[in-house]
Amino acid sequence: MRELEDVAAKHDQTEGFTPRLIACRAHTLATVVPSGSVLDLGCADGLLTAHLAKSQQRVLGVDASATRLSRARERTREMPNVELRRALFDELSLEERFDAVVISCVLEHVASPQALLRRAANWLRPEGKIVAVVPHAGSLHRRLGQKMGILLEVTDPGSADEALEHRRVYTRQALAADFAAAGLEVIDSGGYLIKPLPNEAMATLEPRFVDACEELGRELPDLAAEIYAVGRPR
Repeated sequence: MRELEDVAAKHDQTEGFTPRLIACRAHTLATVVPSGSVLDLGCADGLLTAHLAKSQQRVLGVDASATRLSRARERTREMPNVELRRALFDELSLEERFDAVVISCVLEHVASPQALLRRAANWLRPEGKIVAVVPHAGSLHRRLGQKMGILLEVTDPGSADEALEHRRVYTRQALAADFAAAGLEVIDSGGYLIKPLPNEAMATLEPRFVDACEELGRELPDLAAEIYAVGRPR
């Protein structure tokens, strides 16, 4: 787990544009995550967990980083419907079943996304849903990077991907293919947030401009910075 702690020490989700990005994510998930109990796999610093807890009866956040869980505990300490647990996904043992499993910006990190999706399906209640969010290879800022010669292909890892130890960058088709290979039927998908600039520059923009970019991403998911898929076992 040392590598996870090293990444956590370098990347605090409370800094820069990240809180606003996670708020965009939460706004979208509020429309697609079933109400009831939610398993938040890879809860990290707890920003999304706290958003989920505002509308859900119960949220169990799981992360392998003690550093991130410490931040998450501080953020959710006045939320009695939140429980946090430290574990690697392949070592996590749960008797409880959930109305939804949220896998937010995790699949790009793991060795086998399909295996994680199959495992997550075992923690669903009947009619429960898996909701996965990933960075989008086809996003406007990556397309601009390709035109500028920074990326050869939009699916190539950039410097930010390497810093965050991303193993892959997802297209909408690749995300749907991983769901299908895991035995999941995709019942909804989309995107949000057009991001024309790097995070450092986005953080300097006035809120109403970012609000407009967030909504435009829902209208133009093929250019969105992040994409999602909602699935259920076949």
